[in-house]
Amino acid sequence: MATSRLPAVPEETTILMAKEELEALRTAFESGDIPQAASRLRELLANSETTRLEVGVTGESGAGKSSLINALRGLGAEDPGA
Repeated sequence: MATSRLPAVPEETTILMAKEELEALRTAFESGDIPQAASRLRELLANSETTRLEVGVTGESGAGKSSLINALRGLGAEDPGA
């Protein structure tokens, strides 16, 4: 029986945020305000230089998945690598 090796699990980092900030982030996502959601996430991550963010994004075609990832990366649709 063949077995596959799973990648090493990185050490977890917990980012604490106020309930109000979590609700603001949720509202931005639910309203489709991708730039606002990305801005809030960048602010949270800026406080920790060692934070690694691994994200899985799913959704229907045209739902804004690529727009979210590009916004998190600080890229516009016309930028190379977007």
